[in-house]
Formats: sequence, structure tokens, C-alpha cells
Amino acid sequence: MPITQVLIADRLWSGASSARHKEWRTLISDLLSGEPPFPASAATTLIVDCDDEAVTFLFEGDSDSDDEDGERTVPREEIAALLKEYLIVIDQLGDEGLHPMRAEALDMAKRVVHDDGGRTLVMLMPDLSPSVDTCRRVFSVVVSLAVDTTKRAWAHRHA
Repeated sequence: MPITQVLIADRLWSGASSARHKEWRTLISDLLSGEPPFPASAATTLIVDCDDEAVTFLFEGDSDSDDEDGERTVPREEIAALLKEYLIVIDQLGDEGLHPMRAEALDMAKRVVHDDGGRTLVMLMPDLSPSVDTCRRVFSVVVSLAVDTTKRAWAHRHA
């Protein structure tokens, strides 16, 4: 049985604004609407946590084997440059008076960084689905946990 529930760690959820709750619900819904993020896992619940050191994926649920489940940790230092680049691009997309051609180039750059983020996550967690769309969705969740993207208007807009 695939993961049917993705939760944000209680300590993050309880300290977050209603805007972040709404964003996380949307991103989780998007993630669950596609291919299972960890298709080989027997877990039914994925709990995602993030602090200054790492992003942690904790697997829980109907598992007869602890070998497939448990925890995956992505050190923040492994994704720090991608997060920084992604935030620079989305902040530039929000600049007033942005020329349409520049906006198009930045939107393309945003997609490239998003794709790189997904590829990096699958390299760090080989059991993550190889689906480009799924990896992008997981990266979106990671970005939204690492940074309050509700304060960045262009974080989740698609051209």
C-alpha cells in the first residue's frame, strides 16, 4: 500500500500561520495526486520535518518490515545552494516593472532550478520516485518547509 498521508511535523505545524497551513495542504495534495513519492515503501504515512541541519522524512504505518521504512535525512548543506538560487529567482520574478521577456527567462530559470532540486533529492534518497513530476513536488514541499514561501508571491505560480 502506498503512502496515503503526508504530514508536517507537529513542531512546525503548531508554529505556522494559517497561510502556511493552507500552502502545505495544497502541496501535500499535489504530491499525493501523482505517483507515490516512495513507491517501494510499505509505509502509509510520511511525516516531513525541517530544521537548520536537515530535512527529515519519517515513514510510519502498515509495515511488516523496518528495512523499507524508517527515516531518510537530507542534510541542508546538500540543498542549500539550490534553495538559495530558487529563492533569488522567485524574488526577482516579483520585481515591479519586470519586462515580459525577462519574466519568461526567470520563469524558465525557476523551472530549471526546480528540476535540479528534484534530481538532487533523488540522488540523496535513491528510493524516491524517479518521476520528474514527483521529484519536483517533493522539492516544493522541501522549499516550503525551509522557507516561509507564503511571503514570496512568485514561489508557487506557474507560467
